[in-house]
Amino acid sequence: MYISRDRAFLGGIAVLMIVAAVLRLHDLGLQAYDGDELYAVRIRGGSLSDIASLMGRSAFHDLHPPVSYLTFMPWVALFGPGETAVRSLPLVLGVLAVGLLGLVGRRVGGVWTGLAAAAFLAFNPLHIAYSQEARPYSLAVTLTIAAHLFFLRSLGDGRRWDRIVYALLCVAAIYTHYFALLALLPHGLIALGMLLTGDRDSRLAARQTLLTFVCAMATFIAWLPALAHQAAGQPQGSPLGMYDLGESPLNRTASFLIKVAGLGAAPFLLAAAFALLVLLTAAFARKERLPASPSGGDGGRLLPRWMGALALLAGIPIAAGLALLAPRLLGPARQVLLAGGYSPDTVEREMRGLMQFTLSIPLTMCVIGALVLVWPWISRLLDRLPLLSASGGRPLAVTFLIAGLLLAPVGLTLALAFKGVPFLSPRNLLLFEPPLALALGMGAVRLTEVRWGRLLLAPLILCLAVAGLQYETLSWTVGLPGTSLGMWTGAWRDLSSELNQRSRGDMPLVVVDAPRSDPALFYLQRPRVARIRRSGQIERVGLENGFRFIHLQGYRPSEALLSDLSRRVPLRPRFQVDEFVVYESSPTAPSRGPK
Repeated sequence: MYISRDRAFLGGIAVLMIVAAVLRLHDLGLQAYDGDELYAVRIRGGSLSDIASLMGRSAFHDLHPPVSYLTFMPWVALFGPGETAVRSLPLVLGVLAVGLLGLVGRRVGGVWTGLAAAAFLAFNPLHIAYSQEARPYSLAVTLTIAAHLFFLRSLGDGRRWDRIVYALLCVAAIYTHYFALLALLPHGLIALGMLLTGDRDSRLAARQTLLTFVCAMATFIAWLPALAHQAAGQPQGSPLGMYDLGESPLNRTASFLIKVAGLGAAPFLLAAAFALLVLLTAAFARKERLPASPSGGDGGRLLPRWMGALALLAGIPIAAGLALLAPRLLGPARQVLLAGGYSPDTVEREMRGLMQFTLSIPLTMCVIGALVLVWPWISRLLDRLPLLSASGGRPLAVTFLIAGLLLAPVGLTLALAFKGVPFLSPRNLLLFEPPLALALGMGAVRLTEVRWGRLLLAPLILCLAVAGLQYETLSWTVGLPGTSLGMWTGAWRDLSSELNQRSRGDMPLVVVDAPRSDPALFYLQRPRVARIRRSGQIERVGLENGFRFIHLQGYRPSEALLSDLSRRVPLRPRFQVDEFVVYESSPTAPSRGPK
């Protein structure tokens, strides 16, 4: 029975998405929330004050842009704040990413390339791990893959609506995760390269695509005040230096790239690295090109010039109106932050930042309007350049595309690592997984086209599979323990249950004021839970008559607070739940040490 290639592709993608869902469903709600995941459920509702509060929290506390939380708000409203319910959203997005990468692969290299690329992403240990965490990573990966797809459509046979969708996807991605800027940067480089080296049709398509890319990136101007605030440090948070693991830049970056590639550890690391290198070499040996349609699609502009003029002229009065309405618009957010315990100075600083963000929106409108107006003039100028006016040039080479999508962001990340930038981690490099999976899929298909390659492909895939099985996100399929990836959390639900059984009235609980103890406020449904950093805060929060201190073993901030508290008040251990040790102070014992 004959099965068309399209049906074979759809059937294969459906199977891979089902397998991806099974792998990501395993133990989905088993662990309690970690501290960072609570951002997804901390602000609920859909009123303007809730959204303003979410924007302020994202801008000044979470070190991530706000789009992912705007998606979690309706999801939590529909399905509730339970661990399985909330984590189902990144799971769905992770499975969708597998299907989207298949479409990208099919467009670049055909049906089998699409299926192979989707398979590499479906079984990627790191992508599985962060498709189970209520954080921005899964959404960011899915949006960047969709942006890659519509970028290719825009360069090929794209219509105006393809470019509009592409622009919206780029904006959503960079407002979801900062590393999306690195993942999407190659789009501009590739389009610029096509302007210089492409044939006539490719240059026409690249010209409109480049305008779309530049306009999308220009929208990030509105978020620059928040980014500057975060880079300067948070008044009630930890400095960015806390994310530096203390390793040398080379060792740290190598460790991150090994996890991103799913290479595991010795003794399989070298074999897996060799397999990866062979597949990438085969991918870059491909000679296909991606021609653009005549006239670069429909040749229509991204936006009509009258809309550019309207955006440019409307920016100034909109800015003035927002400045006048700001007190009414930002008042609810100020009240929410004050009610959350933030100091007045901190709240006012955050309100100034939120005001800057609000006024940056019309500035972004002006920039985009100006780009739309001047782009025809820039296009005519480009046509007069000797290099571009020549009739030569060729369509986009697949190797150039893959090199741009994969090597450009990885190379820039290496440069940042050597400069000592601390905010680099496997979860942030996760956005480089799709082009890596695409390159591996292309390499695997290329090997099947030659006899010796077909003989070599099976052991190469086996090496990568054995390396991936070293991680716990895949090792459970063969009944073996594995290396942990993803979130760090604690047995907060077990601790809460134990505390309820050993309840002593409304005796207050104390935890260290540090990120890993954030779940205390969510799980310990008690009348009083105080988060402190120093023993001197006991009197300020009214704990002189006794309290229980929940100590996280091995966590340095908690160890330091335990030592500090022990010098001030008598503490005796009462019970232990996993890594938590509950100490109880004596309300009648005299305090020791200075107050």
